[in-house]
Formats: sequence, structure tokens, C-alpha cells
Amino acid sequence: MMNKLKELRHARGVPQQLVADLLHVTKATYSRYENGQFEPTQASLIQLADYFHVTIDYLLGRKIIETEIGKSTKIPIFHQITSDIPIHVTTDIDGYEEISRATSIHGDYFAFRMPDNSMEPELHQNDVVIASHQNDITATDLCIVFIGHSNATVRKVQKEKDGVLIIGYNFSSCVSHFYTSQETRELPIKIIGTVTEIRRKLK
Repeated sequence: MMNKLKELRHARGVPQQLVADLLHVTKATYSRYENGQFEPTQASLIQLADYFHVTIDYLLGRKIIETEIGKSTKIPIFHQITSDIPIHVTTDIDGYEEISRATSIHGDYFAFRMPDNSMEPELHQNDVVIASHQNDITATDLCIVFIGHSNATVRKVQKEKDGVLIIGYNFSSCVSHFYTSQETRELPIKIIGTVTEIRRKLK
């Protein structure tokens, strides 16, 4: 990975400090990512892939798996995405989902297994959502989001003039909440993807 990060940063002509600020880490920490001494978190990998317009597989030096039938692409399903625990790719991936190559060439996609019932009835626990890497929205979207330093989850996010409204559908287990622009920065609230598809296995 270290060679990929250096190559991408040099190609873009940006200093280490700029990328470190993007990831909310020190320059020394980012330098250790490039030197192979530290391993980025899943959240940082997603941000890096989004910033450099590449896939996580490219950063990790892995080849994208393509199926013969239908020319589809397999993307990893993450069962947990954390903002502060180093990634161990082989243990954090919970299988793969297939998306068409026509879809994959228009963006960088990943899959995420719904961790709880906070978005019922639209989303059930263990549903798999297909998401496009994205760290901002223009209006309202179903997003994979960090609220503070907790694990990522799925919420409807609505941008307002003075902040964002985070909406959970299951009122018995999740309270919707408006966060001011200042609270959004301080917690922080980070969008890492927008949901494009929901997949559910029937019993």
C-alpha cells in the first residue's frame, strides 16, 4: 500500500500534511502509513480511495474479482466499519456481493451489513446495502455515516442550512436528531457512502 499512497499523492502534487488533515491524523501518522509502519483504519481507507478516485482494492494492491457470467464485479461486504481501530482486511470482510461492471465503472462501491434494527421497516438487521463512496450529499440521502466515534451505521441524512438532521426510522430504538454545523464538526459526523441498493435474503 505504501507505494500506492506515495504514487497517488505525488501524482496529485499535494503534501503529506494536506492528506493528513483530510484524515484528521497528524502528519507523522500519515507518514507512517506511507512508510508501512502503521495501517490506516477502514474509515481512512474509504476517505483515501474517495480523495484519490481509486478503489480500496487498488490501495491494498488487490485485484478486483470478476465473474465470468455476466461480467459482474465482486465487492466486499463489511460487517463493521470503525473510525479508530486499524483495519485487518481478512477479518473485517463478511463475504462478497456482485454488482454489474456497468455500475462499477461509474464509481467506487462497497457493501455493508446492517448491524441493527434501527432502520426498520425499510432496513432489517443483517440486510446488505450497496453503497457508493461519498463524503457529502446535496440534499437528503440514505447514507452510511459515523456519528461521533461509534461504529458506522445507516441513517437518512438531511442537509439543512445550519446543520444536518440524522433520521432513524425505528423510533423505539433510534431517536432522530438535528446536529448544528458546529456539532457536526466537533463530534464529528462523517458520511462515508450513499446507499444505492438494498439486498435482503428471504427466509
